[in-house]
Amino acid sequence: MNPEQYPVVLLHGLACDPYLWETTEGHLHKAGFEVHQPLMRNQDSISKMAEFVLEEVEGEFILGGLSMGGYVSFEIWRQAPERVKAMILCDTKHRLDNPDRVKAREQTMQMVKKGKFDQMVKLFHGMLTAPEYLHDDEKSEKLMSMIYRTSPEEYLKQQAAIFKRSDSTETLVTIDCPTLIFCGELDQITPPAVHQEMASKISGAQLEIISGAGHLSTLEAGDKVGPLICNWILGLAD
Repeated sequence: MNPEQYPVVLLHGLACDPYLWETTEGHLHKAGFEVHQPLMRNQDSISKMAEFVLEEVEGEFILGGLSMGGYVSFEIWRQAPERVKAMILCDTKHRLDNPDRVKAREQTMQMVKKGKFDQMVKLFHGMLTAPEYLHDDEKSEKLMSMIYRTSPEEYLKQQAAIFKRSDSTETLVTIDCPTLIFCGELDQITPPAVHQEMASKISGAQLEIISGAGHLSTLEAGDKVGPLICNWILGLAD
């Protein structure tokens, strides 16, 4: 696919920002792609986030979303499939949360409502990546800094949006654009089995498992993920 044809829109996860896609964006820029990273911080529903992204970016585009960004990607497909030329779904899921995950979300939200944002951040920080990533002090500090760039109020809005999201199982079979699906091998939040199921339901989807990475594979393994995404898009038919 010619880099001049369509921009690439990359959507962040809960309590994340463009740092999540920094390495991937660098690879895409080198290949000549225009990249947009809308910040979804002031919307309290996935539908509103999708509407915001569609207003921020003109015309047709290649869409990528990680975790919460994947939920928004599904909603963008439901709202405006004609604008999505290709889709990248990473470390995300199509189904709603199971009871344990619902309980965990409720607990972290209660922490924040009680003024214990720091406690939530430390807990969240430990869940996001493979353990080895957090052993690197510099990387760990940058990850913490990214989480803290989301305010308590914005965090609660994002969690409320995730709670209210639609189940996207039936959406999967409607996706008929080229689709790349990948996740970290050690992702405990949205494990490889979830992505294997998504790949089985989206016609022609390509599935990749990123060795050694956890839930934030674009951050943890940027030098693998960046070229993977870039080469996949460049290999698509115009």
